[in-house]
Amino acid sequence: MKNYECMMILGSNLTDDKRAALIKKFQTMAGKDATVEKMGMRKFTVPINYRKEGLYVLLHFKAEGNVVKEMSHLMNITDGVERYLFIQKDEKMLAADAERRARRAAARAERVGSSDEDFGKKGKSETVASEEVVGEKKEVKAEPKNKQAEKPETKEGG
Repeated sequence: MKNYECMMILGSNLTDDKRAALIKKFQTMAGKDATVEKMGMRKFTVPINYRKEGLYVLLHFKAEGNVVKEMSHLMNITDGVERYLFIQKDEKMLAADAERRARRAAARAERVGSSDEDFGKKGKSETVASEEVVGEKKEVKAEPKNKQAEKPETKEGG
């Protein structure tokens, strides 16, 4: 038995129940050890079948080649599946995936562990202090960091 990964894009026109049924159907075909990872709804850069977004689903499983062939045939004739791709994974790829998942889990745990005060500060824009010397006094002005320089107005002559 070999390790496989299948990336499916399910149509945005499907209801949640139909999406869940399709995912369950392919998960049972893949075997009892199959794991499903929903990547979420994403917009396409180029429309696929006149649709602008779809649900990305990643399916990890171990199976024989004939199972992949049957799943591929079924995905071809199923209306809700917009695109799919099967990848046969070797040991190096499995180790890299395990490392990637561990990093994601650590980052997720770090985000969840951060305080609400830190969360509120992240969205605010930073300010930059600029000093101007007027006579012997220094005036400090706080300006937004992302403020663009104002363009001088020009008058068009007739």
